[in-house]
Amino acid sequence: MSLDVSDPSLIPSLTRMMHRPRHAAGDDALRQLRHHSKNALQRILAQLWHSEDLQATPEGRRLVRDLENRISLSAGISDDLFGFTREPRPLDERLRSLCEKVVGLMADPDQRIALTLQIDGACPDHLENVVLRIAHEMVGNAVKHGLHVRLSGRITVEFGWRGQGWQLRVTDDGWGPSPGAVDGDGMQLMRSLSEPYGGRIVMSRQDNTTSVTLDLPAADFGSH
Repeated sequence: MSLDVSDPSLIPSLTRMMHRPRHAAGDDALRQLRHHSKNALQRILAQLWHSEDLQATPEGRRLVRDLENRISLSAGISDDLFGFTREPRPLDERLRSLCEKVVGLMADPDQRIALTLQIDGACPDHLENVVLRIAHEMVGNAVKHGLHVRLSGRITVEFGWRGQGWQLRVTDDGWGPSPGAVDGDGMQLMRSLSEPYGGRIVMSRQDNTTSVTLDLPAADFGSH
């Protein structure tokens, strides 16, 4: 089979491949961690499937299927974030896939969480990874904290150009932050990820809706 590189439909994919950085030591460390985690989770899942007690009841079999699905979602999130096993897709596809998987992974089995995404414009290549990684934390926090023990809820993810820079915003109709609460690990990680790009993270609460916003300036804050 031959590849026609003159095909216009291939230009975005080829451009991303050409500008993708070479693997560094950090990439290899993440690969090894993912490989180790996958092997460990597969072994745990195999033991669950072979547990006579779990297989003896519908509830036990349902639990194993739920765990299998969550393990699969976790592996898919790793691919959406880091693209270790396939060539990365355009940001809008990766962002949608990532957010859907995070909700599926973090939600309780009986929860019904509506997810809406609004993506406006193409993100600069050098900002794609930081947008994805921060979106991962924002959506995870919305499910884990905002919608904790709620039977239903709504999460909206918005990304696009906002006048002088790019903005990622995740809103949920959950509980909201506790008064006087300090930043947790997720918020600290988001700030750490955004700082090299001149980014700013803000959380607000209005009309029973919590918003976490990342603002990234248009100026390039260096080569990343």
